[in-house]
Amino acid sequence: MLYSALKNDNSISVNHDKDYLLNFPVIDDKTAYTYLEYFDSVLNPISSHKIYPDKNIHRKNTTFLNVSLYNNKTYILHSLIDEEGSNYYQLIEFKDGKTRDLNLPIQEGLYQLINVKISKENYIISGLFSKQKKGAFEGFSYYNVNLDTLEITSNKLSNFINEDARKYFIGFFKNNRSIDIKDIFIDQDKNTYLIGQFYSIRKQYVPVGIPIASFATAGFTAFITYNPLSISYKVYDDILISKIDSKGTLIWDNIFELEKTEKIKSKSNKKDSSYYAFLQNNQLNFLMNGFINLDKDRLIMKQDKRNSKTNFYNIIVKPDGTIIPKIIFSNADSDVLFRAEGTVKSNNTIFNLGQGNMKKQLMKLSL
Repeated sequence: MLYSALKNDNSISVNHDKDYLLNFPVIDDKTAYTYLEYFDSVLNPISSHKIYPDKNIHRKNTTFLNVSLYNNKTYILHSLIDEEGSNYYQLIEFKDGKTRDLNLPIQEGLYQLINVKISKENYIISGLFSKQKKGAFEGFSYYNVNLDTLEITSNKLSNFINEDARKYFIGFFKNNRSIDIKDIFIDQDKNTYLIGQFYSIRKQYVPVGIPIASFATAGFTAFITYNPLSISYKVYDDILISKIDSKGTLIWDNIFELEKTEKIKSKSNKKDSSYYAFLQNNQLNFLMNGFINLDKDRLIMKQDKRNSKTNFYNIIVKPDGTIIPKIIFSNADSDVLFRAEGTVKSNNTIFNLGQGNMKKQLMKLSL
């Protein structure tokens, strides 16, 4: 069972608080549970546990969503469907072998694409909601759970304010296009910043290289191989940004566009449509590669193979939603490409290991 979970599930993660936690969902006959194994600071095993959301609910009606560590407690979130067909989230708090749980009802007929963030005593569940499954999103969902009392303090749906954002979700996604809820940030005033990025599924054909026949010519042997292997991957582009207050009310939402990513043919292409987001001075920041024409009223990040045409930006999002791009350096001045998604932040310092033309270079930025 554990082998099956490790082999087939991508929800395996390692969390760190006081101890390290390895966790992943497991299917056991008709039931599902979350496997937890704790390690000390030098990775010696401490204990392992199986956390069941509800043994009476069939595994087909149980969806693992998230595991988080906070204040030496573990929080596991599942989505469940009971015998009457009602859908709800179940948040389980686990510590010292004991559990307590909270059920968060989901409005009938509502589909939600969510992510999770803990900030002090607040457990935030936020994302997009739709009344038509897997498409036609109408706005943002927001739950706030007080972890001291394990009670819901807010549960609200907000429709899109920005007309451009609303138009992105008219009808269902087509051509393997969808969106991921990639990041959630909480500022000092308990506002939630939700970041989603659109993507399209692409396929790349890779020869498997296993010979099924061969022939010799001119002193070497040539092989005939099987048909190429198809590998699917995501090509990301436009970014959806929103700000929600502590009561769950949408303050603003915005779209930041990325162009020409559709021409990327493989994951190894030198273009970089990734981003790295962080909060600094109570403002949302994005590190990104590309070109922005500041003379245009409409800010669009364009991708280009030529380093001479692109820059490494810090894009600042003001509290009112205004987007201000600032050039950190021109890629023309660098022999390597510093991919934004490879960024590591430590306090007020940014690190990024760039690579290109058989070279590697470490970048250090002080904020």
